[in-house]
Amino acid sequence: MELLNKLLDEKILDSDLYYELLHGYVKDEMLKRKRKLSKTVNY
Repeated sequence: MELLNKLLDEKILDSDLYYELLHGYVKDEMLKRKRKLSKTVNY
């Protein structure tokens, strides 16, 4: 996350790309949590 903020600060990323990456990151995190939850439910 800090890397994205650093890139945005340095104007390397435009905001559209930033939000796309951020959305992808959040989606990945949600999927990981769902998998963890389903694993704990199964046991």
